[in-house]
Amino acid sequence: QDNSEFIRFLKRSATSAVTDGHQLGAIEFAGWDGDEYHLGATITAQADGGFSNNAPKGRILFNTIDGTDPNPAERMRINGSGNVGIGDTTPSAKLSIDIASSNTTQASFGGIEIGNSNTTANNGAAISFSYGAGGNSHSRIGAIYSDRGGSSEDTDLFFATLGGGGYGERMRISSTGLVGIGTSSPVTQLDVHSTGTECAAVFGMADHGTAIIATRTDEVEDQYGALAFMVGQAAVDGIGSANTTAYIQSRVNNSGGSLQGDLLFYTNSGDNLGSPKVQFYNGGEIDM
Repeated sequence: QDNSEFIRFLKRSATSAVTDGHQLGAIEFAGWDGDEYHLGATITAQADGGFSNNAPKGRILFNTIDGTDPNPAERMRINGSGNVGIGDTTPSAKLSIDIASSNTTQASFGGIEIGNSNTTANNGAAISFSYGAGGNSHSRIGAIYSDRGGSSEDTDLFFATLGGGGYGERMRISSTGLVGIGTSSPVTQLDVHSTGTECAAVFGMADHGTAIIATRTDEVEDQYGALAFMVGQAAVDGIGSANTTAYIQSRVNNSGGSLQGDLLFYTNSGDNLGSPKVQFYNGGEIDM
């Protein structure tokens, strides 16, 4: 390196070539406790494979001491291919992280933490996927801190993509677990607002065979599942005479024993759903 200043560490293994794992050099960081120096961290260079045939390859290890063991422990490495490993000594991707924890408490899982210390409501933090470093075109997965009020904090999760040159949010999971597709303010467990054709959702089997859309309720008399037809620009949680034009109800007729059920059809006649217009009884009788 002409016309430059540098520190060089040289490693020679007797008369043979350096082999994988040989230390090439190290920088040690130590602190004085009043009586003597104690090691706190090191940066170590090692051979990342053999050095024969003029094909050297090296790796760098970053090691720290946690206060319980006087020996430095590796925390991160950059291998000869430029892959970074945190807790992973054989990283095969640009960044590989191994938590190595037996913790089964979801809220305490280790990993990557991205935050925003600014307390402005509705700000956030995100992971961006771009065409290249510094690229403006990207998709994102991120958090929106909708409420930062101490113990009442709320955080939404959003998914956004780039389509046709335009960036937009495609799905959101609210702080209460409501999922919105095409809407950032879901009202029900799954709230879909289609921006494409008149068909808002399609359900089918991967093998193109028989497909079933099912509801589920307790086997308790008068419990029911229903398919409702509503009006309005936003979802409403519940069937009501002001928002529902009609609905089909499958009602349980028993509490235990042999399962029985009726099928009832309701229509709205002037903000009034009233009694069913048609009812199919479990025995096959029809009441209109």
